[in-house]
Amino acid sequence: IYAPTETAAFYGQGFAVAQDRLFQMETFWRVATGRMAEIQGAAAVGTDQAIRTVFYTPAERAQQFDALPLEIRTMLDAYIAGINAYIDLAEAEPDTYLPFEYTQFPLNTMPIERWDRDKAVATLQFFMRRFGEIGGDELARLAELQAQGPEWFEINRPINDPTAYTSIQGGEDLGVRSRIAQLKD
Repeated sequence: IYAPTETAAFYGQGFAVAQDRLFQMETFWRVATGRMAEIQGAAAVGTDQAIRTVFYTPAERAQQFDALPLEIRTMLDAYIAGINAYIDLAEAEPDTYLPFEYTQFPLNTMPIERWDRDKAVATLQFFMRRFGEIGGDELARLAELQAQGPEWFEINRPINDPTAYTSIQGGEDLGVRSRIAQLKD
């Protein structure tokens, strides 16, 4: 995405993501706000209840958004505007732009809900929590790097672990080692 400003780039990113993943985004915000039962029925009620119990409320999310630096709020608003621009296009020309999933019951009986700050913040928080719960021990690895030093870390936590699964056999490291080396300096 090329744009004359950062704000325009975030708008374009929102549009592009919606173009490629609108239904997935619908699923994400519904999970993040405890509204999956609306499209999945009774099977999702328990999950929705749990989400609404342990996650932030709309008022808390609004306070958190308002506490962000203006630059971040502006970028997120531009991203949301890009998503909504694609939704407008999908509603205006559904035969061309509406994802297939929206033609299926019950989504075919519901209007596509536009994105807003609450959906965006809820979705971001949901993923931060999910990755934090099942993450890859990033903070533990950082502590090891800081405590043991880069030499120990390279031996015990190598970037190119020969035992790790790879989907590109014999592939290049694409400059990862040199970028890491620059970070160490």
